Amino acid sequence: MSEKYQPSVKNEAVSAKEYPRHPDHNLVAEKILICRAATAERFGSTNVYQAAENLYAALYQPETIDSLIKPNEKYPDRLDSLKKTLSSKSEKIPTKEEFIATVRHAMIKDVDFSKCFPEEAKKQLYAVMEKSETTIIWTDGDVFGVLEYQLPGSYEQILKIGMAKFFNKMRREIAKKREVDHKDVLSILATEGKMKFIPGLIEKFRERGIEKIIIIEDRMKNLSQAIGLMNQGGLGMEIFPVLVNQGQFKNELGGSDEEMLKSICIISNISELTSALETKGVFSKEKKVGTIFDMDGVLSDDDVRKKIQTDAVINALQEKSWI
Repeated sequence: MSEKYQPSVKNEAVSAKEYPRHPDHNLVAEKILICRAATAERFGSTNVYQAAENLYAALYQPETIDSLIKPNEKYPDRLDSLKKTLSSKSEKIPTKEEFIATVRHAMIKDVDFSKCFPEEAKKQLYAVMEKSETTIIWTDGDVFGVLEYQLPGSYEQILKIGMAKFFNKMRREIAKKREVDHKDVLSILATEGKMKFIPGLIEKFRERGIEKIIIIEDRMKNLSQAIGLMNQGGLGMEIFPVLVNQGQFKNELGGSDEEMLKSICIISNISELTSALETKGVFSKEKKVGTIFDMDGVLSDDDVRKKIQTDAVINALQEKSWI
């Protein structure tokens, strides 16, 4: 395992010098996205360190790609894309260690994650927080690493939340109105393998006297699994699941249980959330409501995240003449 990579949410993203668009920009960007996505497939959560190691192989050792990334039926051409050579050779080929350190830094520290959160998502979050007894941001991603494989974490999810200062601002504002501790208004659970924490979250809700739970996700698989865990043991809580389905997971919906789909409120984007909750009469004076928000793909725009991270990595590689 390499040195510990400590986050520093107080520091703003560093604005690196921008270079002319690389002639192989699109190919390098595709390699970056595939290398990152493959880590989520392999470990269940993204790991930036492994993504950087994958990218090193894709750029300089394509013959080793098959040992790092497996074929995927949904994307049959992706291994071919990873093995494609760039139109011009690199001026320098770094060591794997210095390459991984540079890519991790670019992907985590040279980006402004606050750009990933649309204003409409912030408005919707605030409106729901105001009406909820408590709200939890429940997000899965790179934080502590994959201990089983001795892969360090890069604290990506923590840095996203830290740069998006509105989370803390909102909860303190609402806490002041209610005269309660800000942690009672909003808490954060950012980790690898978020699903295993559902039973603990439900127990905390029970302790707060919460009888109804809103859970908002953008992946049917995650929503289905979470509902199953919530229903185990007869918890006696009413569950109102919301799927933010922006069209990218139609295949998941097609394979879902018909009865479960009937019980889920499906919206096309986050801007429809409060309207849907009001239409269904979810908030009432009779029952306390607790809300669980997924972050990526619900509150944050993953397409924006992909662009700013790939641009930052390509910029860093150009700066060092590695591509």
